[in-house]
Amino acid sequence: MRVDDKYLAQSQAAQTGRTNAAQETQEIERSAAKNKAGKTWTPGTDRVEISTLASGVAHMLEQVGQERAIKLHKLAADYAAGRYQVDSLEVSRAILAEIRTVGADPEKP
Repeated sequence: MRVDDKYLAQSQAAQTGRTNAAQETQEIERSAAKNKAGKTWTPGTDRVEISTLASGVAHMLEQVGQERAIKLHKLAADYAAGRYQVDSLEVSRAILAEIRTVGADPEKP
């Protein structure tokens, strides 16, 4: 009597595929570990590069933040010394200008 399992060959092929996938995973993990250690980029791994434009934008945002902090510090010092006076006409004009450009609904672009 002969037993013929037509699915046996397929299951062995699937297991071979698993072994290859496991080997690829191990290679990727080893490559990632090397990259974390400061090694150079190797094929088969992901890499991200920040453009000079993005770097420039980040630098500008940092400068704007510093300038804003300086302005706020000066404003706080003027207020504490009693030198801060609000120009209500200027404030009302700024509010109306904001409404005209953005609209009454702040959620609208």
